[in-house]
Amino acid sequence: MKWKAPTLASRYMGAPAIGPDQTIYLGHTFFFLGSVSYVSAFKSDGTKMWSYTLNDILLTPPIVGPDGTIYVSNANDNPGELIAIRPDGTKKWAFAAGDQIRSTPVFGSDGILYAASRDGILHALNPQNGSEIWLYDMEVRGQASLATAPDGTIYAANGTSSLYAIKPNGTRKWTYQAGGIVSSAPAVGPDGTIFAGSADHNLYAILPSGGLKWKFDQGSTLFAPSVAQNGDVYVGSEDSKLNVIRSDGSLKWQFAAGGSVVPPVLAPNGLVYTQSSSNKAIYALNPDGAIQWQYRFVTDNPQPLSVGNDGTLYDVSTNYPDMKNVDTNDMEHTYVMYMYALKVPVKTMTLDQTSLALTEGQTSKLTPSFTPSYASNSTVTWKSSNPNIASVDNKGNVSAHISGTVTVTATSGDGPVAQCKISVTARTVTTTEVSSVVLNKTALFLRTGDSVALMAKVIPDNATNQNVTWVSSNPGAATVNLYGKVTALSPGSTDITVTTQDGNFIARSKVVVTAGTSADSGPFIDIKGHWATPEILRAYELKVASGYPDFTFQPNANITRSEFTVMLMNGLKPAFEGADLTFTDTGQIQDWAAKSVKQAVKLGIISGYPDGSFRPTANITHEEMMSMVVKGLGITLTPGATTDYADDADIPDWAKPAASISGKNNLLGGTTGNNFAPSTLATRAEAVTAIVRMLDIRL
Repeated sequence: MKWKAPTLASRYMGAPAIGPDQTIYLGHTFFFLGSVSYVSAFKSDGTKMWSYTLNDILLTPPIVGPDGTIYVSNANDNPGELIAIRPDGTKKWAFAAGDQIRSTPVFGSDGILYAASRDGILHALNPQNGSEIWLYDMEVRGQASLATAPDGTIYAANGTSSLYAIKPNGTRKWTYQAGGIVSSAPAVGPDGTIFAGSADHNLYAILPSGGLKWKFDQGSTLFAPSVAQNGDVYVGSEDSKLNVIRSDGSLKWQFAAGGSVVPPVLAPNGLVYTQSSSNKAIYALNPDGAIQWQYRFVTDNPQPLSVGNDGTLYDVSTNYPDMKNVDTNDMEHTYVMYMYALKVPVKTMTLDQTSLALTEGQTSKLTPSFTPSYASNSTVTWKSSNPNIASVDNKGNVSAHISGTVTVTATSGDGPVAQCKISVTARTVTTTEVSSVVLNKTALFLRTGDSVALMAKVIPDNATNQNVTWVSSNPGAATVNLYGKVTALSPGSTDITVTTQDGNFIARSKVVVTAGTSADSGPFIDIKGHWATPEILRAYELKVASGYPDFTFQPNANITRSEFTVMLMNGLKPAFEGADLTFTDTGQIQDWAAKSVKQAVKLGIISGYPDGSFRPTANITHEEMMSMVVKGLGITLTPGATTDYADDADIPDWAKPAASISGKNNLLGGTTGNNFAPSTLATRAEAVTAIVRMLDIRL
């Protein structure tokens, strides 16, 4: 026993409540020529601070809100009130329901206070002023026990076989019907599962959706459960057992000496506290059910237990005072019952390492051990003698920063200390040399005034020196800044070169700048504002393509395989007649296209389809067009190539080598989202753009 505090009491109401500042609040009633109730506040050493007097009988134990406000309900032969008391012992507000509130109110995750009255009404209250936000009628007169979930759902059991789930806005979510009266207050597990005991001797596990997860038949009436972070459920039963049920509904173990009606307490140090009415003892159990210690007490009616942040266990004795020894002139000290503070203090503490060698940038963890191992207070504070050299967080994680020596001190919440000497050495610097550099684009086609950023990738990725320099061979045509941003100034071409600082490796991108803006349309009346206007005008100048008699170019019209072959040969201008044609549909090739097709066959640009046909009037696709354009560059296509296009998975294997070169050299225009769109039919604008950009690279 750490201490015991006397209180003027004939009856205690529930467990002591612990405030955020470790103040202990106790509800008690005194019967002597009438009745009067109190809420008393005690310091953590048992010293009484103040008592708040209630004129009626206390109905609920005190609970403490997030802001430290204390809440209790009181009544006699009247509906009574729910009273909010400030931490200094003064009244904050009172709420009068239509009937008595006899179960402990609960808080929602949003801070709303929920209280159920005996007339079957659930009240949602503003904790600041006690005003009612909404009410929900469960349509059955009875006192409901409450629990809340992290998602804001309120669960209520009101003495019937129904378990209610109520939304945070005051509407019903669902109702679950158990096989008997729900005999315990509900409890919510870490995964949202709701647990409640029933008079049919089953513990029910209900899913947040309202369906049955499992039920466990204990064989006797079950009391209020407590749920551990791993999902294990601890629940007392009428046959004087503490039952531990796994999260899958199977029995883990039973403790035959502890089955009181009060819920077991799961302490921060991992112990489980339970009471035995028959043995008149408090038991501290390991998670496997083994007894660590027991404390005998004298009581007529076991009350719930409470545990403070420092592991102290609080209990109250309800052994009524002997009236023969009461001094009516000193009632407060002779007509008393006691609140007990129980604690197993830490005698010694050790760390798993007393010395530790780290290199700058390394981390390690220190783990404390206590004697006795079942000490109540497992809290530890950590401190480094020089956090600049090595720091330690509140969980014992050490981080080395600069070379030197420090001492990390761990202090138990009960006083014992342990230390670890940390030696930090300088980190050995390793250098990874640059092997090459590549650019995301090896060609750019810009109009005057345009700006595009080139991106250089230094290889390998973990090279120590990632610095590069940028140079334009013709700053009059286009300039490049320190970060690779290219700005087109006047028509012409230039090479943008990036050079690594380590090793002087280089990569180049050819930049072609054309005159004018998208507003220029030249000889055509339908290309003003079109994205490919510069390329169309350049194709016209190079006699790659011409328009139609009505002065249109029809940039968005599709183009046949014959038409594209003619455009491509107009650009390449081969000085030979070409090869004889052996396609199965040679007779269908138009006279105006025959020479160009023969030239393309001799150049190895066209080979036809697997069935031997050329299909001159079929519209050409992106994948077919780019295969011909890249072959026109004279580049040998390598099987197994990959691309950077967003739709790479849609590109067939045979087309990927050409698509890869197209992407690196920015040959395909007109698509969005970095897509190749392999099977999409090419337009006349896309066709001349690909040819012109290819010719600029060849030049």
